[in-house]
Amino acid sequence: MDRKLMISAVTKFLAGLVMLALLIFLPAGTLAFTQGWIFMAVLFLPMLMIGIVLALKSPELLRKRLNSKEQENT
Repeated sequence: MDRKLMISAVTKFLAGLVMLALLIFLPAGTLAFTQGWIFMAVLFLPMLMIGIVLALKSPELLRKRLNSKEQENT
């Protein structure tokens, strides 16, 4: 596996997790916001599983999915 790809994937995953947590829990004013934890689990657990599968089975597809500057061919 490509080390640079793994670092990029983990960094983007953790950055998204932290930013969404801030957007959910700061306005709530507490970490005891059950619906927020459920929402984050429903969103990020499948994302984590798919990322692991892509990293193991198809690193090129993962690299393509992580590239936010992807161009659409018309």
